[in-house]
Amino acid sequence: MRQPPPGPEVDLWRVDLDAPPVPPPGLLSAAESERRERLRTPTLRQRWGSSRWALREVLSRYLGLDPSEVELPLAASRKPSLPGTPPPLGFNLSHSAGLALVAVGAGPVGVDVEATATERDFLALAERALEPNAAALVRAAAPARRGAVFYAAWTRHEARLKCLGGGIAGGPPDDPVAAAGVSVGPGYAAAVALAGTATPRPRLITLELVSA
Repeated sequence: MRQPPPGPEVDLWRVDLDAPPVPPPGLLSAAESERRERLRTPTLRQRWGSSRWALREVLSRYLGLDPSEVELPLAASRKPSLPGTPPPLGFNLSHSAGLALVAVGAGPVGVDVEATATERDFLALAERALEPNAAALVRAAAPARRGAVFYAAWTRHEARLKCLGGGIAGGPPDDPVAAAGVSVGPGYAAAVALAGTATPRPRLITLELVSA
C-alpha cells in the first residue's frame, strides 16, 4: 500500500484515456454511469468513464482496497471526497481531451490539465477569465507566446480553485494556496496546487489501465 507523499510533494498520475477499453462492469456507481450516458459521443463517454476508472485505480493503491470498493461521495462543494474525518489523503482529478491527471497528497490538492489550442483570442480570454496580474502577463507577452502564457496562468488558477473545492465560477481562494506548472507532454498545459504557501513538487507517474 502506497503512502501519500509528505509536505509539498505530490504524486501526479498521468493516464492516456484513449488507450484503455471500457471500465470493468460494476466499477462505476449508478450516478456515474448515468452521467456518462448523457454525454454526446462514444469518445466522450469512453474518456469520462476511463477517467473515473483511473481515479479509483489510483486511490486503491493508497487505500489498500480493490478499485471497485473505493467510494467517492460528493462533498458539499461537489468535489469527490473519501469517507472519514479527516479524510485519509487528498486527491483531485482533471481530464481534457485524451489525457487525465490524478493528483494525490497528504492534504488538500488541486490539479488542472487543458488541451491547448492555437487559434484563439488569448488576450480577450485572459481579460475575461484571469485575475488582473495574470491578464497583464498575457498582455505583455509577444503574440506568439500569448497562448503558452495564458494556459500556464489558467491552469494554475483552476488548480488553486479546485484545491479548496471551488471551480471555474469561483473567485480567488481566501486561504493560501500555492501552485506550480507541470510538463505533461505536447499539446497540453497542466498545474498542481496545495493548500499553504509551499510550492508543490509533483512527481509524474504513468498509469496504464488494463481490464482484468
